[in-house]
Amino acid sequence: MHLRAATFDYWETLIEEREKGAAALETTASAFYRCSCGRLHLPPEPIFQEALQRRLAITRKRMTGELLEVPLDHFFPLLFEDLGISGAANKEASRGAVLFITERVHEATVVLPGAIEFLALLKEKGIKLGLVSNTQIPPAQRQESLRRLGLLPYFDAVVLSSSFIHRKPKTAIFQEALRLLQVQPEECLHFGDSLSADVEGARGAGILSVQVVAGRNATSAGEAELVIRDWRAARALFARLL
Repeated sequence: MHLRAATFDYWETLIEEREKGAAALETTASAFYRCSCGRLHLPPEPIFQEALQRRLAITRKRMTGELLEVPLDHFFPLLFEDLGISGAANKEASRGAVLFITERVHEATVVLPGAIEFLALLKEKGIKLGLVSNTQIPPAQRQESLRRLGLLPYFDAVVLSSSFIHRKPKTAIFQEALRLLQVQPEECLHFGDSLSADVEGARGAGILSVQVVAGRNATSAGEAELVIRDWRAARALFARLL
């Protein structure tokens, strides 16, 4: 194999939550309500929570069943519309919710030990790097978070489901990364934690997969061609191989 590029998942691959569940949409949306209900004249919390759960159920069905993304800047206008909030008030509430939640998610995450050093090694070896991430966070906010975490400079291409619409394991999102990186599937490795989204998704696009189980909340290893349990050990291995 002549390795010219590598693509990476984001969540539970390069970063993880400081505390499990802290970045969940239910948690962050509830925090937004408590901080903003008076200023934005939102309905009582039980009504908000009921509407939130209904909208989450619809959203998750679309995301898991149809593999189509519902970005936060689409989710919240629909939620506030469900609550009878329209026009300028809807726009103000939706924009505030997106900014509040993306900041909370950023604060709730940390880069996995050794991940940046592994990216740096590949860059030093002339390997093109891409990020392929399922995320409801809008592109501008995700890119800003990547920059603040020190990850953005390493990537030659960033493909987010929040702008591409399709979610992994759809083949199209991997093919878009290959197109941007200008490489063939057999010249690329994909690193990710999810067996279905990352391992099987990459395989469907003809890309060799590497499962990453380096986080505290990682799922058990499956049948990937290679499994990484620690980015620092992986760096030592790849330094000898490349």
